[in-house]
Amino acid sequence: MKGAKSEAPPSNTGAVSYELGDSMNIRLLIHYVGDIHQPLHATSRFTSKYPNGDRGGNSFTLTKVDDISNLHSLWDSALHQYSNDLVLPLSTTDWTWLGDQAEALTQVYPESHFSDLHNDYTKWDDESLAIAESFVYTNINENTVPSDAYLAQGVIIAEEQIVKAGYRLAIMFESMWGVSAVEEPRKTTFL
Repeated sequence: MKGAKSEAPPSNTGAVSYELGDSMNIRLLIHYVGDIHQPLHATSRFTSKYPNGDRGGNSFTLTKVDDISNLHSLWDSALHQYSNDLVLPLSTTDWTWLGDQAEALTQVYPESHFSDLHNDYTKWDDESLAIAESFVYTNINENTVPSDAYLAQGVIIAEEQIVKAGYRLAIMFESMWGVSAVEEPRKTTFL
């Protein structure tokens, strides 16, 4: 039931509280929505060298730069744009930095930039696969440093996908909670 609050299980059952369960479910949803927009989470390249697939670029080795040594990690870092993992729990400075990054990216890619935000979620992986086929595996060779041209175009693609994922996640949350995140931010504490 939309908006209904569940009661917590009796404390003597050893069960996880609903609040913690909800927190974990939301974290997983955020993670999965982000992942499906990363092209190498939607494919595995099969070649004579990789008859069982390259595990989404994890086996596609690159010359190590910024502690990144394979194609999958390169794309996870948005092609070196976000190579350093933030330390948890996030500091006030880190939260500010993340907010600034989100603001900058949504200025470059406003919601009106996208015509496909409401595409069926079961097709999102097809979009990512198309990017993997048309760009990710092209003009790049194993055991090398990717060219500046590849990195520059890859950053554009990766950041556009990050923003698209964010908008789609907001749409999902709005449909779940029946309010616009822009109009009425939901105050939620994640455990």
